[in-house]
Amino acid sequence: MEARKIRSMAVPMLEDVAKAIISQDLLNLITYSTFCISAIAFLRLVVASLIDRFSISLGGLFRLASSVIFLAGAPLGLLWILQENWQLYAVLGLYTAVLFLLYTPLRELFAGDILRIGGAFRPGDYLELDGKIVRVVGINTFNTMLMTSDLKKVFIPNTYLLNTRAVNFSKSGAGVFSVTVRVNTRNISIQDAKLVMLKTGTDLAKSEMAAGRAAEVRVVGVDGDNVDLQLIIYVSNPPKAESLAPLILERIYMKLSDVAQRAYI
Repeated sequence: MEARKIRSMAVPMLEDVAKAIISQDLLNLITYSTFCISAIAFLRLVVASLIDRFSISLGGLFRLASSVIFLAGAPLGLLWILQENWQLYAVLGLYTAVLFLLYTPLRELFAGDILRIGGAFRPGDYLELDGKIVRVVGINTFNTMLMTSDLKKVFIPNTYLLNTRAVNFSKSGAGVFSVTVRVNTRNISIQDAKLVMLKTGTDLAKSEMAAGRAAEVRVVGVDGDNVDLQLIIYVSNPPKAESLAPLILERIYMKLSDVAQRAYI
């Protein structure tokens, strides 16, 4: 009888203790997770941005190192917080599952860090990527912002740039820009259109053209009687490219219209 009474008193007490332990562990886990996420966000967004002002490569290295240390060191903190094996295994399993689900974002994040460290290009550089001339606006966490010759902003995954061959014209001391025009071959021949584009572009950009680099016109697309021609011009002063491109494009359309009208008459 006495034993039954003691057991009836002990069981509720043990349940209360167990709940307290579980609640305390959960609270510690939430606190630890919040601290880790806040710390890595502060290091990547604040500290690394300050380092970028002195060296983009060093800033990328700092981002990569802090992220690797965080991902590898986070489980070590769980060993200290969670005393019970079943709790530790459950949380580690959940942690592994989360890493698996975040594989693509993490891959883009690390690729962006590697692009910064490698220094293959910097914001403001002009690249030839997949046959198109673009300017690098910025390397973001998961993608890189580029601007095309017609001033459209495009966002390219960091892993794509990391694995794709690109020519950096700015590294050679010259900038480059291009304008693309669609012409109807029933109104004007491809050869005449090329000559108009080449002469108009070189006349307007003559004072800014890079020495030893001739302008060129390429056929970049064909759709029935319509042909897309791209004029590529290399300039010694890259910032001038953005102001020259729309002016040259407007003048080319005017010249092509005049040629087509004369041919019709």
